[in-house]
Formats: sequence, structure tokens, C-alpha cells
Amino acid sequence: MRALTLGSLLLALVSATDPPTATIKNGSYYGLYQEAYDQHLFLGMPYAQPPVGDLRFRVPQSPNSTWTDVKNATEYSPECYGYGSDQWVLGNVISEDCLTINVVRPSNVSEGGDLPVGVWIHGG
Repeated sequence: MRALTLGSLLLALVSATDPPTATIKNGSYYGLYQEAYDQHLFLGMPYAQPPVGDLRFRVPQSPNSTWTDVKNATEYSPECYGYGSDQWVLGNVISEDCLTINVVRPSNVSEGGDLPVGVWIHGG
């Protein structure tokens, strides 16, 4: 029985795939594979510096850092503050540090391949 359990565990480890990665000019992110739609998801990737402190009420500033490790992009970021009280009732995580983007792409795309682009602009 132990050999069967150990064998199953080793098979699961060997069959596990590396997470999808995306590289931008500042560095790389790893995301998730969504099996239901055969897609790669990269969630909560910052597109600007957080609008806090001296950056509050200013035009969004480009990210000013680069990195060599691969950053986590597997969770949605907090929502931006909005008008009304429904955000608090729903229990959503809310923060000023919310200038992020979620990217979804087909899993079978090759580097440099052309893809259609859809943009959804949130209210707020």
C-alpha cells in the first residue's frame, strides 16, 4: 500500500507542469493555467506605481523598478475605492494600490504570435 501511495505521489510530481510565464520590459511573472478554457491567466500585474503619498492625485507614473526573479501573478489585486457603500457590504478587498491589469491568453500561443486584444475599462 505504501509503495502504491508513494508511486502515485511521484507520478503527480512528475506530471505537474511549470506555471505559464509572461515577460515584460521590467521582468517576468508566473501565472495560472485555466483548464476549462485552455488559457493562461496573469492576475494583478501592476501597470503603474501605487497612487499613494506624493503620487496621490497625480497622473499615474510608470513602474520604476526591474527585477530578475519571476513575480507571482496568480491572485486578483484589491479593488479601487468606488462610489457607494456596496463594496463594503460585499466584503471586497479595497485599496488605493489597485492600478493593476489582468491578462488572459490562449495557452497554445507561441512567442511573437499575433493575438486579438480585448480591453475592458472598469468604472471608477
